[in-house]
Amino acid sequence: MNPLDISLAAGRFGQTPPQQRFAYHANGQIEFHGIGKRGTADSAAAWYVTKSTFNGNNQVTDIKVAPQQSVWDDRATLVFA
Repeated sequence: MNPLDISLAAGRFGQTPPQQRFAYHANGQIEFHGIGKRGTADSAAAWYVTKSTFNGNNQVTDIKVAPQQSVWDDRATLVFA
């Protein structure tokens, strides 16, 4: 199950669908994916953020999750586990 499914299944967003953010790698693939409660500012420490890594063929080789709710604006400097 991916982090988005886990968060939605846990009911973290209530009845309102979450908002999502995407940031793209130079290869055109989604590198960072964030989900947060609707209306959450990108500068708020309230985002669930994942980071994808790719091999030389632009295939996803790993998806890591920031270990706590994070600031979307800080995604490039977050520590992922």
